[in-house]
Amino acid sequence: MSGFLLTILVGGFAPGLFWLWWIYRQDRYEPEPLRDVRQMFVHGMWLSLPILLLSFCMTSALTYGVVHLEALGPYRSLILPLISPVFTAPFIEELCKFWALLRFGSNRPAFNEPVDGVVYAAAVALGFASVENVLYLISNHEQLSYVFTLRMMLSVPAHALFASFYGYSVGLARMDPQWPAGKMLLRSVLMAIGCHSLFNLLAHFSLIGALAMIGLVGWMWKRMFRDIEAALSYSRFLHED
Repeated sequence: MSGFLLTILVGGFAPGLFWLWWIYRQDRYEPEPLRDVRQMFVHGMWLSLPILLLSFCMTSALTYGVVHLEALGPYRSLILPLISPVFTAPFIEELCKFWALLRFGSNRPAFNEPVDGVVYAAAVALGFASVENVLYLISNHEQLSYVFTLRMMLSVPAHALFASFYGYSVGLARMDPQWPAGKMLLRSVLMAIGCHSLFNLLAHFSLIGALAMIGLVGWMWKRMFRDIEAALSYSRFLHED
């Protein structure tokens, strides 16, 4: 394996694995089996292929529609660059990650407290984010250090933050049959898509966009901390010795 490829792989996966380790450590009372967390991370990795294919198809369809919609007039040039990052990618990525959490995570025997939803959602999200990160580093190899640092601190953990919205909701729904799951799950998925879209939109602006993005990420961290503490307070292992 060449030194360049090794650098790309290590640089691509190190941020996702670090943030997954950090989130995993927040599950203080009954940590998930590492095998289960690894499997969810791998599910997120392979999910990148159907996400790329679905995103390409949806972006192509929307682009065709915008190009041929005469009513848009001069606004067409403003909308076209935003189709993929602001409309297609957030919608496809968050729905696919949510589906993977339900399909591969929610029925695991070790899923026995609400915070587990956040852990499994983060594992899927960071598995996908790691593959995406590798692709970004390859395409921006001339600015490797800059891109690595920027994505390490913002883009990669942002995927876990988006997923924490529905991870928390899935965790509560799994533990409490009386909880209004349908309404809250829909709301949490829409919140994830909305924050993802806003995050990508702000990336298209310079200083003001960067400052607003940092504010958005800070707010999502604060919300995830709150959700994790709330989920831990509902844990059945809270008062066990």
